[in-house]
Amino acid sequence: MTADQLTKQLRGAPTTYLLGQVDVLPLGGFDSSPTAMAQGPTRRARGEAFFKYVTETLGANTRRSSFPNADTMIA
Repeated sequence: MTADQLTKQLRGAPTTYLLGQVDVLPLGGFDSSPTAMAQGPTRRARGEAFFKYVTETLGANTRRSSFPNADTMIA
């Protein structure tokens, strides 16, 4: 899939990202490589950054919901 195709797909499909409010600890297979850490220090921060990117930069039709006591991001 090309970058243009991926962008078109992200813009075309309404998507809700579910972010866990307590997904802030580096547990369970957490990627702490320098590249991953540049995306955010926690899975929640990475999810927030991705949401912001696809919404503001790509103009995608997205929504975000945060769930208390949830510890994972689901797209």
